[in-house]
Amino acid sequence: IGLSGSLTGAISITVTKPVAIEILNRMTGIESADVDDFVRDAVGEIANMVAGVGKKELADFELQLGLPQVIVGEDYKVYSPRWARHYWLPVHSELGPCSLDVGFNVTRKG
Repeated sequence: IGLSGSLTGAISITVTKPVAIEILNRMTGIESADVDDFVRDAVGEIANMVAGVGKKELADFELQLGLPQVIVGEDYKVYSPRWARHYWLPVHSELGPCSLDVGFNVTRKG
């Protein structure tokens, strides 16, 4: 999810296929055997929730959140600008492993 405002950057969440499927199940009760549109929507919603909490905590920066982009697969490359600050955090949850990646430019606009 892209961030814009007086701070620019991006937040991304990475989950495994089993975790993505379990996210859908826990959010909706729907069971899926593969990563389908419902699973992608559920993972996108989790990203929205995490970014929304970050937006609230960084209210001084008047952030706007972009739409979540869900990438499926194991062999992919994502280009993002080299942010002034970049943090990667592995997360161990009861659902399984995932990670949170946050990059932002600390120079305020205007």
